[in-house]
Amino acid sequence: MLENIKKGGFWQKIYCFLFPEFFRKLKRAKKLSYLGVFIALAVITNILVINFGMGNSNKLSFVSSIGFLAGSIFGCGGGFIIMFLGDLIGFIFDTSGSPYNIFIGFGTGMIGFICGIIMVNVKFKFKYAYIVKAIMSFFICYVIVTCVINSYGNYLYVVEFVWKGEMKKTFLIYTAGRLLAQSIISAINAVVSISLGYALDKIKYLDLDITGQKAISLSKENESKKKINADVLLGEQVASVVSVEK
Repeated sequence: MLENIKKGGFWQKIYCFLFPEFFRKLKRAKKLSYLGVFIALAVITNILVINFGMGNSNKLSFVSSIGFLAGSIFGCGGGFIIMFLGDLIGFIFDTSGSPYNIFIGFGTGMIGFICGIIMVNVKFKFKYAYIVKAIMSFFICYVIVTCVINSYGNYLYVVEFVWKGEMKKTFLIYTAGRLLAQSIISAINAVVSISLGYALDKIKYLDLDITGQKAISLSKENESKKKINADVLLGEQVASVVSVEK
């Protein structure tokens, strides 16, 4: 597989899809250190959660914000790994005694995966592309993760441990009851994430381009240089024709 990646085969395409160029160019030690820092942040946000509602089915946290940043910086592959491991390690340090919920773990990983696909692999080249893609990311995460994966995981937990095996509500009714609170929490995370993206891009040491503004500027610069070169070439050609005619 490693030989195939080096030769630019099928696995190279998969690798490039899962991890952006910024991450692929890093040395192994830096890759591990970057991943380690973000996994630690994911663990912290998984632990620092305010639970409320039936069976703690609603959670006020900034897990989605870390998932957004992880996906934006490390792509869908890195985003999934960071968020999944962050949830798993966070469970190990959890003192509430609740059993591990694989649906919540997978859903948390999917936040990083979805944000990575949209923020890295979807290419928009207009002024507010970053904000549009961020809103798209949170909307899709809300539909797929919040409304389906996490809601189902929480529903199973409530049925088993709160209702003692008795289904007092259907899954749809249970989910509808938690959407208002989750909508507000998702909106808060979206605002925080968008703001953090702009803030982190301004830190020169990190050399990040979460908002995509550096890429747009570089593209415009290259186009301008091409135009100048084309104008110079045209001028030289005209001059040579005039010279021949003389």
